[in-house]
Amino acid sequence: MAESAASTAAAFAVDVTKFRVAGQELSASHVRPATGGALRAEARLVHRGKSSLVYVVDVDNDGKLVSTCRITMAVRPHATG
Repeated sequence: MAESAASTAAAFAVDVTKFRVAGQELSASHVRPATGGALRAEARLVHRGKSSLVYVVDVDNDGKLVSTCRITMAVRPHATG
C-alpha cells in the first residue's frame, strides 16, 4: 500500500511522457497491527532531485499509525531510438 502511494505520487511529480519512475529502495517500520476497519496511506515528498524522489508514507488504520515508510523512487528518461 505504501509503495503504491509513493509510485502514484511520483507519476504525478514528473512528466511521464519524458520520464519513467521505478521503486529503488523501501524502508518500513510497522508500529502496530492493523485490526480491521479502513486503511489510509499518505505520501509526502521530502526530496526532489534530478534522478530520484524520496517520499515518507504513513499508513493509518482508522486514524492510528500502523506503519511509516521511506521510499526512494528512481527517475529515468525514456529510451530514445
